[in-house]
Amino acid sequence: MPVANLGVVPVTNRTEHVLLVNRLTIVAAASTALALAAGLGVPAAAPVASSTPPVIRVDLAKTSAFALVPTLRRSPAGRVTFAVRNHGQVIHELVVIKLRKGQAKLASTGTKVSEKSLIGETGDLASNATKRITLTLARGHYALVCNLPGHYGAGMHSMFTVA
Repeated sequence: MPVANLGVVPVTNRTEHVLLVNRLTIVAAASTALALAAGLGVPAAAPVASSTPPVIRVDLAKTSAFALVPTLRRSPAGRVTFAVRNHGQVIHELVVIKLRKGQAKLASTGTKVSEKSLIGETGDLASNATKRITLTLARGHYALVCNLPGHYGAGMHSMFTVA
């Protein structure tokens, strides 16, 4: 059966065959090393940042009269949108307060907590009202609270971490 001439020199003995295989292995290894080295010099494409901030749904008074429950308790640093709904029968609000490192609870000023490190808030939300607020949050810990008189003390708060 005739073989097409592809520029391949026929191997006539086992020694020549072993030498040819070794040369081909070396060439293949060198080619792979060059390709990898070339790839290392090319910077990887940076991930495309999403212009849409993550949305954290916060349910107020859904499971009990003074419940404040976010769907997530963590978010990456940057813009974050809180989609807040008051399921209760009385007015509630969402207030976002930055905590100091190691701070576990907020200082109380009677029936409310201090808003000294206030980042943002929805304002009053009537029964069944919804509101979205978008805030830029730095890394750290935050308190999500309803700061209407007596609501924080009744348990209407949650911790939120930004990494």
